[in-house]
Amino acid sequence: MLLFPHEAASQEPIRRGLYVSVIQDPVVLSSRQDIEKLIDFAGKNRINTLFVQIYRENKAWFPSKVADSSPYQECYKNISADPLELLIKEAHTRGIKVHA
Repeated sequence: MLLFPHEAASQEPIRRGLYVSVIQDPVVLSSRQDIEKLIDFAGKNRINTLFVQIYRENKAWFPSKVADSSPYQECYKNISADPLELLIKEAHTRGIKVHA
């Protein structure tokens, strides 16, 4: 991990987070390419934590028996995998934490 000069003195890297909203078209979890773009963006900008919105207005981007999980099902169909699981796996390989 690259450190800025003031980080080297303290030996603690600066924490940089990014909030990822599902209010966009297409939703970032809707394709492998969009997930990869997000991770690339985070890496290039030294963002080490992603806060990913996975629920909004009773719509769930995860399997749910309570909320409308059609957004999750659509994303799953597009990439043939659980989109959040894929994002977490790919982000972790680059040292990026993910919080949903």
